[in-house]
Amino acid sequence: MSHPVLRAPWHAVVGVPLLLCLAGLAQYGLLLRFPPAGVASLACMALAFLGAVLGTVGIVMTHRLATKGMQSRDILVHAFAQWHARLPRLLTWQLLAVGSGFAAGSCSMLIWGFVSHDIRFGVIITMFSVFTALMIWVAVSSARAEALPFAPQPMHLLARSLTREDAPALWAMTDDVAATLAASRLDHIAVGLLDGFFVTSGTIRATHAGELHGHTLYLCAAHLPWLAADELRGIVAHEMAHFSGQDLAYSERFAPIYHGFERRIMSLAEYEHDNWIGKVFLRPGRMVAMYALYRFRAVERHWSRVREHEADKAGAALVGAPAFAVGLTRAILLETRLHALLAAIEPSGQAGEDIVEQLRLSIQDTPLTDLGDERMAHPFDAHPALPERLDALGVSLDAAVRQASAGRSPSSVAPQTCHGILPWQALTLALTDELHEALRHANRAMPSSHSPVTSESAS
Repeated sequence: MSHPVLRAPWHAVVGVPLLLCLAGLAQYGLLLRFPPAGVASLACMALAFLGAVLGTVGIVMTHRLATKGMQSRDILVHAFAQWHARLPRLLTWQLLAVGSGFAAGSCSMLIWGFVSHDIRFGVIITMFSVFTALMIWVAVSSARAEALPFAPQPMHLLARSLTREDAPALWAMTDDVAATLAASRLDHIAVGLLDGFFVTSGTIRATHAGELHGHTLYLCAAHLPWLAADELRGIVAHEMAHFSGQDLAYSERFAPIYHGFERRIMSLAEYEHDNWIGKVFLRPGRMVAMYALYRFRAVERHWSRVREHEADKAGAALVGAPAFAVGLTRAILLETRLHALLAAIEPSGQAGEDIVEQLRLSIQDTPLTDLGDERMAHPFDAHPALPERLDALGVSLDAAVRQASAGRSPSSVAPQTCHGILPWQALTLALTDELHEALRHANRAMPSSHSPVTSESAS
C-alpha cells in the first residue's frame, strides 16, 4: 500500500482546517479589545478544529474498513456499504464545520470593522460574508443531493442482441455451460465489435435492441470466427462463472455501490473545480472521499484478480487447460490487432469494408504475434497479466502464443458463417456501419478530435 494515491492526505484533510484555526487564534490575539469579535474568533477556532477532527475520523475509518475488506469478499462488501452509508453525513458535517469556521472568522472581522468605525471595511467584509454564506449553502445543498440513493445508469454499447432464433447453437451451448457450472442462465446475448468478452447483470442500452435487463453475455464479433468451438466454450464458461456462487453475489452487491460511490466523488470534484469557494471548503472532504475510493479500489482490484483466476479454473475444467489457454491467448492477440485496425479508421470516413473481413485480411498479411499489454479488454475488472493466468493453469506462455498464432489460418475462416449465427455476414456489415456512424457522430460533436471510438478499458 505504498503507492502515492494510497497515502493518507493529511496535508489537505487536517492542514486546511488547522490553518483556519491558526488564523482564528491570530484574530483572537489582535481583537482582545473587542469582546464580541473575540467570541467569533473562538468560534472560528472551535469549528475549524472540529473539521480537522472529522477529517481524521474519516481517514482512520477508511483505513480500518479497507484493511478488513482484504479478509474476504463478503467482508469487503459489508465494509464498503458501511463507509458508503456514513460518507454523506461525514462530508456534510465536515463541510459545515470548515465553512462555518470561515464564516465566524469573517464575522469577527466584520464586528471589528464596525466597532472601529471603519465603515468601508465593514461593508466590504459584510458583502464578502454574505457571499460566503451563500456559497456554503449551495455547497451543503450539493452534498445533500449527493447523499440521495444512486440510480445505476445503463451501459451504452454498439451492439445487437442475438435471439434464440438468430443463434440456436450458441444459445444451446450457453445453456449447457450454465447447467454444468450451476450458474444463472443468460437472459441476453449481445454482439458488437468492441470490448472483448464480458458478462454483466446491469442494464445495457444496445443499438437497435433497446434496453437489455438481467444477465447478459457480450461477445466480440471480430474474435468469433477465429475461435474453435472448444475455445469459445471455455471463454464463455470463464465469463459465466461470474454468474455463479459467491461471484454472483459479489457482483450484484458490490458493483452498484462501488460505481455509485465513484460517481459521487467525481461529481464532488467537478463542483470543487467549478467554484473557487469549493477549493477551500470542499477540498478536505473530497480528499477524504478520494482516499477512500483509492483504498477500496486497491482492495477491489485484489479480489478482482482472485475472481479472474477462479473463472479461469472454471473454463479450464470444462474444456481442458490447453484449449482454454489457447483460446484466451488468441482472444488477446486478436484484441491487440483489432485495436490497431480501429485506430486507423478515419472518423469522417464513409462506411467501408466489413471490419471482421478487414481483420481476416490483416492476419493473412501479418500473423498474430503481438500480445499488447497482455490483458484482455474488459470494461469493469482489473485482470491479472496473461503470463500469471497461464502459469496458474500450468501452461507455458510461449507454447500458448505459438498455438494461438498458428492454430487457424485466414483461409479457414469463412466470412459467411460463424458458430451457427444467422445471418452472419449481414450482422457484421451492420455492426461495421453502426461503428462508422458512431465515429461520424463523434466527429461532428468534437470537430477537433480525430481519435476513434475504442472499447472501455478495465478500471
